[in-house]
Amino acid sequence: MSPLGISVAFAVALGLFLWLAWRKLRIVAALQPESRWDAPLERLKRVLVNGFLQSRMLHGDFKPGLMHSVIFAGFMILLVRKVQLLVIGWYEPFVYPGAFGAGFAWLKDVVELAVLAAVGYGFRRRLWHPARRLEPNREAIVILGLITAIMVTDFLFDGFRFAVLSGAHPGIAPRADVRLRRQRDRDRSCDPVPDGHCRSATTSRTGCRS
Repeated sequence: MSPLGISVAFAVALGLFLWLAWRKLRIVAALQPESRWDAPLERLKRVLVNGFLQSRMLHGDFKPGLMHSVIFAGFMILLVRKVQLLVIGWYEPFVYPGAFGAGFAWLKDVVELAVLAAVGYGFRRRLWHPARRLEPNREAIVILGLITAIMVTDFLFDGFRFAVLSGAHPGIAPRADVRLRRQRDRDRSCDPVPDGHCRSATTSRTGCRS
């Protein structure tokens, strides 16, 4: 899609989101006022512990709680990924720069693999070994399938993007880019010798070809 098409699609999606959000916020605004600024540190602690760290999930039934927590962590990582994908719409080779980009690329892949494992456990609980308290629910199966599709298509997107663009833009794959730079540094530090190998500046034999 062209940058213009991305801009139009983004504007439409943002407008729809704001419209839906306003419908929800109007309900909140109609409620009785309540002070929500007292004990800010305690409130922040609850957000971090119960919200982001999902402690209540883990203190209950541990395995299902861990499954939900891993899926939640996956979508938190994907929020950062979505920012990258939006920028890619305007500039295709974009990656997060430096050590942050390399670390994020590694973390994203690890978390997405963990999410796929958690979704696999979710399918197992729903289809093959359902808990007694779980009622048959087609929506749950659909949601697990959609989460699987999101993770798999993200892997495929990265793979095809690397295959198409990595030649002109090695930075698309940070780890491969680091190896490429090291190989170039070794090649530059070697002086060719008659046997087809090369000698480094310190006169020691190396394994690189001239």
